[in-house]
Order: sequence, then structure tokens, then C-alpha cells
Amino acid sequence: MLPPPLLVGKAALGVITALALRPWSPRAKPVFVEGPDAAAAASVVRSLNGDDGFWPTPWLGGFLGGHLQTIWYGLHLDDPDIGAVDEERWQTADGGTIGLAWPAVPDSMPASAPIALILPGLCGSVDGTGWHLRSMIANGLRPVVLHARGCGIGLTSPCFNLFGSTDDLREAISRIAAARPEAPLCLYGISAGTALLVRYLGEEGAQTPVVAAVANCPGYDIAVCLTRVGWLYDAGYYLKALKRHWLEGENGAVLRAHDPQLCERLQHAPDMHSFMVAASPLAVPPLPVADGGGGGGGGADEDAAFTAYLQMSNPMGVARQIDVPSLILNADDDPVCDPINVDENAAPGMLADGARQTVLLRFPAGGHCIFAEGLRARRWGDELAAGFLAEFARRAKST
Repeated sequence: MLPPPLLVGKAALGVITALALRPWSPRAKPVFVEGPDAAAAASVVRSLNGDDGFWPTPWLGGFLGGHLQTIWYGLHLDDPDIGAVDEERWQTADGGTIGLAWPAVPDSMPASAPIALILPGLCGSVDGTGWHLRSMIANGLRPVVLHARGCGIGLTSPCFNLFGSTDDLREAISRIAAARPEAPLCLYGISAGTALLVRYLGEEGAQTPVVAAVANCPGYDIAVCLTRVGWLYDAGYYLKALKRHWLEGENGAVLRAHDPQLCERLQHAPDMHSFMVAASPLAVPPLPVADGGGGGGGGADEDAAFTAYLQMSNPMGVARQIDVPSLILNADDDPVCDPINVDENAAPGMLADGARQTVLLRFPAGGHCIFAEGLRARRWGDELAAGFLAEFARRAKST
């Protein structure tokens, strides 16, 4: 039976459009940097054609391609349906609440399937992770999303860490290991979630149960990376989102009851970096300040709290100690994570004398965390990440 004329017409139009636009949208091939002991990771990346790059979506390309891809990623207009989610929650010793969101997977997936623990970006939860989940499931991985304090779950104690708590992550990983001891565990960090991924892996070194990790568009040094976000994304968008998330609703009620003066400083923060500095006394575990309170004094107390916060949370303080096969994705047209962050921290730096099993793919295009490919804007970056994690999980199961 011949296909309907309308279907033929659509197919022909698609082919003509692809051929017409392709010359103006060349493949984005990465600069490939590998650590001294990253032969295995590099081999896996090449087997997945990661070093050959991808064809950026032409209608998200051109001079504004990095902005267009990033905005398209943030809109979530084409996200696959997440479906049913089973969430487990528990309280920490200080009364905080964290959780794990387990999306439904096909019945055919075995109980011993490798697990991909996804660490979302700022204020992120399982919502908006449809593409990440689809890629993991397609590669035989069982995805689960970390719900940090106040993210996907309302605050139950006046403590949160803007970039995530490694102590909380350890609790989550311990629960996963106890529930599914036969399943290899991988980590996938997205945007701000990469800071938690790197910090945790660096603190754990060779002792971590994680078999592989991918960091999608890290900003590296949190002491400076937020100061390099352009106004459109900082005060124009993300700062407003942070204030709504932490100062309104259930989160806002808990924080204002604890320290109204600190909340006023958060409300009047002119940019994301200032917001992070003001929020540092609330980090997990609670940081000591000179007045013995929650940081309401500001000034020198706030500076001391921020210094302690960086010592506890900055991923670059321990990045060189990462000792698992890891993949980093960055794009030079990323309007959120400035490429100077890569220059200063990745190579030379953490890949030269540490993080020895890590591979960095630095692309000329891809925007922030999306790396959309082809006319349908499929998430090439997620697919590469899932393939990388799945291969090392397979090797872990075979040993």
C-alpha cells in the first residue's frame, strides 16, 4: 500500500529542509581532552561517536544558537511524558527532608538493572527531566532523581544548600544501595547538579560505590561562576526563580520563621552570586556564625559563613581526587556557564594532575545542558551521557 500523499509531502519537505539548512549548521565537533589514565573512558566516548560531535538543530542555530538552545531547553515544550513516579522521602537527623523520585520503567527491565541517579540543576526536581529519563531507560538504566531539601519537597527545617549537600547525597546513595545491592550505580549531574556530583566524587575518591559519572555543563568554581552569568539569565530570570522558590510558599514560611533578617537580604539580593552568599549560613549542615544565630547579623558573619560554605561545597576544592570514569560536556556558546570557567579549571587543571580517568568534550555549540541535534531537536547530549554510563555499568556487572 502506498503511503498517503500528505505523509509523502511531509517527508519530502523534511528532506528538502534538512538539505537546505545543513550547510549553515555544520557538525559541532569537540575539543577532546583526556586525563592521564582515561584510556577506558576515552575509548567508550569514541565508540559512541562522541568525538565526532553532533549536528546542532538548525532552527536553534546561527549567531544566537547558544541562547536559542538554552531557552528551548528551559521551556520544556517538547519534553516526553514522565508518567507515574514513586517517591520515597525520609527525614535527616536535623529534621530536614530529602527524597528519591523513581519514575516508572518498562516491566521488562530487570530488578538488577543499573541505576542512574540524576542530580538536577538549581531548584530542580523530577519535573522537566523527561528527556534525561527517556535516554537512560533506552540504554537499560533505571533512572532515579534526587529531591534535595526544598526541591520537589517543601523545607521541614531551615537548612538548604544551593548547590546540594554531600551528606544528604550519601544518605540517598546508601538507601539505593540497600534497596538494590546488585545494581551498579551511576551519577548524572546537570548544570548546578554537577557541583554536587564533583564535590561528592572528590570527597569519596576511590571509596565511592559509583561506577561512572557524567557532568553536563558544569560551572566549576562556585566562588566565581555565578558572577559570569549574563544579566538576561541572572537577574532577568534565574534570580527571580530563586526568590520565588525559596522565599514564597512552604519554603518561605519555614525560612522567614527562622530568620526574617536573612530572608530580607535574600529578597534584596541583586544577583545570583549575592543570593548564594546571603544563603550560605543556611547550608547543610548548619554553618557556625559569630552571633550564634542563623546569620541575621550579616556583614563579617556572612563573610565568614560564605568562606566556610566554599570550603564545604566548592567542587574545585576536591575535583582532582575523582577516581571513577567520568565524562564532562561543555559548550563554548553556553550563555550560563562562561567558557572561561573551562579555561581556568578543566585543562590544564583538574584533568592535568587529577581526575585522571576523566574525559572532557568541549563543543563550539550546544547551549546550556541541551546539545539539541537535528530537525526534531533530539537531546544528543543526554543520549551520549546514557550510553557512557550504561557501558561502564555493564562492565561493572561483568566483573
